[in-house]
Amino acid sequence: MDDILAPTVYENAVAVGRAGANHTEAFNAGVLACLQGRLDGVMPLHCPYQEGTKEHADFQAGVAEGRELSPIIGAPFGMDEDEWNEE
Repeated sequence: MDDILAPTVYENAVAVGRAGANHTEAFNAGVLACLQGRLDGVMPLHCPYQEGTKEHADFQAGVAEGRELSPIIGAPFGMDEDEWNEE
C-alpha cells in the first residue's frame, strides 16, 4: 500500500474531537499507533506505559478508539488488545 492513511484519519479524528487537545498524550498515542498498524501496516507499538497506571489505561482507550475509527474485518497481527500489552 503506497498511501499513508493513518495521519489523515488521525487529523480527521482531531477535527471532530475524537482525539487531540481534549485527550491525554497517552490516549492520542494509542489512537495513532492503532491507526498506523491497521491502515498503514506498521508493526504495532507495544504500550509504553506501565500496567496499572492512568497512562496505560489512556493508551488502551486510545487503541480502542483507533479500532472504532478504522474498522477492519480480519485485522492483521497487532490489533488484539492483549498484543498491545505484551513486552
